[in-house]
Amino acid sequence: MNRRDFLKFGGLTSAVLAFPAWKLGEFALAAAQIEYGGRVYRGTQDGEVHVSDDQGQTFSKQVRFGPQYSISKMFTGFDGRLYAQLEYQDRSFFLSLAEDGNSWRLG
Repeated sequence: MNRRDFLKFGGLTSAVLAFPAWKLGEFALAAAQIEYGGRVYRGTQDGEVHVSDDQGQTFSKQVRFGPQYSISKMFTGFDGRLYAQLEYQDRSFFLSLAEDGNSWRLG
């Protein structure tokens, strides 16, 4: 093991040991969520987007991309549109919410 790998491993080990174990489960299950246009959007690790019209009290499934995708982040871009970052294997890409508010487009 070279010095660089050792330092990476040591830093990662320190971070894991410093982080409470009960928080790890909570962090792993956390969904990407954002409020946009008066609605709450939630992306899940199994590739679904849920939407709420009542400030997050109840959600309904808007779209299912598939269990092979994971939605890691949802954010508003500088252009004012809603974006979702999806992970597939070792790749990452972005989808944007279409103007109709119901469909998603690449980029």
